Amino acid sequence: MFESTPVVAFDQHAASVTAAVLFPGSRQPALHQLAPDLPTIRRFLTKVRRQGAVRCCYEAGPCGFELQRALTADGVPCDVIAPALIPRRALGRRQQGQPEGVCQQAWQAQQRLYQRYRRLTGRGKPKQHVVTAVGRELTGFLWAALTR
Repeated sequence: MFESTPVVAFDQHAASVTAAVLFPGSRQPALHQLAPDLPTIRRFLTKVRRQGAVRCCYEAGPCGFELQRALTADGVPCDVIAPALIPRRALGRRQQGQPEGVCQQAWQAQQRLYQRYRRLTGRGKPKQHVVTAVGRELTGFLWAALTR
């Protein structure tokens, strides 16, 4: 049976840090207000890690990458999310004039491949194996779409 990993998402500001913890089986994250210093955040994560492995993420912002570097040094996987860097205009231009069904199918494929990538990397598979598996699934998806 596949076991999930708790996820901690940080919303970091100069005056405060909010941590949202989503435990396996929960539908709503538990919110915690923390002081914006590393020792407090480390103590909080130590308590959460008592239940097992944990993954973290936070949005890149003006506070920099100090939190990501500190958590990575402590052995906690931490992903930096940067929604501002997602190229929305280029995607819009590529989708312009395409049938809605094609765009919907492409979005579903993208989500499926992303979930597969996250699932395999979360299990600790070597990155080259993960990329190969996702590439094979993409090839199969394209083959199925072109032979219809």
